[in-house]
Amino acid sequence: SSSYRLRFLGSDEILIREGEKGDYVYLVKSGKLKAFKIEGDKEVELGQIQPGEFVGEMAYINGEARSANVSSLTPCELIEMPIGNLDSVLFSKPAWAKALMKTLSKRLKKSNEEKFSSED
Repeated sequence: SSSYRLRFLGSDEILIREGEKGDYVYLVKSGKLKAFKIEGDKEVELGQIQPGEFVGEMAYINGEARSANVSSLTPCELIEMPIGNLDSVLFSKPAWAKALMKTLSKRLKKSNEEKFSSED
């Protein structure tokens, strides 16, 4: 069996729920998603996920539960990879490993910008 498969979402479908155990990591082939948290009775958008970016990768990196919700803004095509197989998938697909690095550096840059702008 292959260690990854395609997954399709319509618009406005939940892919990841905050607090759940992360079993899969996704690479976005097409479409757009958003990450958000629910605070009280309102939804706070954390950012958007574009084609070529990973989503759900923090569970792979730190082994923690999902830290936010993710839903589709448009119909999406995703590559779904079990977290347990991700090491071997990334090893055999350098382009995907590079996409993961790009995603992480983008998130890091964004969180640093937010940290420094909220300190004034």
